[in-house]
Amino acid sequence: MWRSEGGAEGDELARPVLLYTPGFRRIDRARQHVYDEYDDLYSLASMMAYFIYPISAYAVLRPELFRDVYPALIRDMGWPLEIHDFIVSVAEGERDLGGVLEFLTEEEERMVRRVTTPPLRSVPTATRWDVGEAPCSRQAREWAVQIARFLEQAADPARPTLFPSDPFAVLTNPLSLGFGAGGVLYALHKAGFSLNESWRKWFIDRARRADPQDFPPGLLTGLAGIAWVLLELGEVEVAREVLGRANHHPSLEDYTLYYGLSGVGLANLHFYLHDRKLAYLDAALDIYRRLASRAQRKDGTAYWVNRFSGDEPFTGLGFGQSGVALFLLRLHQLTGDLAARQDGEAALRFDLAQAERTGPGTMSFRYKGTLEPYVEVGSAEVAKVLLRYGWLEEARPLLNELGRKYSVLPGYLFGIAGVIDTLLDAYLLTRGPIHLARLERQLEGLRTLYLFEPRTCASLLPQGRTLEGLAVPGEGLLRVSCDFATGCAGVLRVLHRVASPGPADFMLDEVMPDEDVMDPPGGAQGRVPAAGGG
Repeated sequence: MWRSEGGAEGDELARPVLLYTPGFRRIDRARQHVYDEYDDLYSLASMMAYFIYPISAYAVLRPELFRDVYPALIRDMGWPLEIHDFIVSVAEGERDLGGVLEFLTEEEERMVRRVTTPPLRSVPTATRWDVGEAPCSRQAREWAVQIARFLEQAADPARPTLFPSDPFAVLTNPLSLGFGAGGVLYALHKAGFSLNESWRKWFIDRARRADPQDFPPGLLTGLAGIAWVLLELGEVEVAREVLGRANHHPSLEDYTLYYGLSGVGLANLHFYLHDRKLAYLDAALDIYRRLASRAQRKDGTAYWVNRFSGDEPFTGLGFGQSGVALFLLRLHQLTGDLAARQDGEAALRFDLAQAERTGPGTMSFRYKGTLEPYVEVGSAEVAKVLLRYGWLEEARPLLNELGRKYSVLPGYLFGIAGVIDTLLDAYLLTRGPIHLARLERQLEGLRTLYLFEPRTCASLLPQGRTLEGLAVPGEGLLRVSCDFATGCAGVLRVLHRVASPGPADFMLDEVMPDEDVMDPPGGAQGRVPAAGGG
């Protein structure tokens, strides 16, 4: 590829620009603008590693990715470690192309014969988890401290988002719970870390001025979520003002938990639990009436659509029917409104009808053609709500889908952190030891793949600056994001919950004690109530 240097006519194609895919070329050599056979071999090694597990792009942040991370992946697959040694030798230029072809030709059959089936981990027999003694709990606490250390160093009040965040913060707003500074402050505060006064001032000053013309109303990206964070930080009056703007937002029409009516309704219930002011309960009831009037009902199910769903309604927690069901469950528990619960059950029945069997005793949900296990879309999100309804039999095949050690992303919404959070929910609400075994395994996967020391990225930092602690990559694996939805804050919050188990975030578990979830009033444990039943 060539570029114009702005010189005289005829010089426009005077200088080459070397284009490359991040992760498939060493970043230091790219910056030196050099290219030779070594770069071809490195790209070849990256492609081979990608076919083992598609995280080659992550080498931008972890230069020693192939040497330090891939051995664990190969070992867990039951493949001989000679394959790892071979890939590293190619990446480091120790073999030429002829040597690569020779190895592949002569060693392929022997490598295949040495593939083994990794042994299954035994399921713990204990039915109670002593948090103070659980090794995974102590490790999670240590990792959480190190992530908080990184976040504290990464903060910069001169930055438009205060913390490095997912680019979606630029498209929405810099304060949001999901992608902005709000979620980072929330996670640090919930985990017991003190907040610098300059950070608090930065956030509160901007929240006071948050204009509904510039801020959407919802929980994940809008005013309702910002209000939730403010209340958590003890800024009650500002929080009330901001929630009032969400309640009267001119574009509050969408039904979803993350972006629309259900999330704003849940925020009002949260404020009611804090203040016991009936105005919040009235606002939630008004939202329910709006939802009920727009519900589409068929064969004992209920569902909602928006301009993005088209003819195929979404499933799940964030923007599907389970998110509505969560709000309606909590509304029922606080008001006794049986119709709200029945509509919630109908919404859950709709989502369950969309589940697909993925194997013996496992089920998942398809999103854009792919079966997903995550909190934003997939098995984990629906399982979270089923557990709160006490539908344990229906939750079991979705929870069984969450047994994989690794995920292609670390974050809360669309990564392994959210899956760990769901397994923690399942363990705390059912005390099933299998959920603890899976949780511990996925914590290992999180540590192996995604917790890394950002100081190893010295070449990407401003000269003279280092960042201590631990961090995780954001979506795309090319940069560190600090936000709750995709980055460090969400992982920090989950690790803190593992270390100090308590109510889940944004589920309003405080409405109902854990022991009552197993047999909730008006519901049937382990059985979906028939349409129209309590």
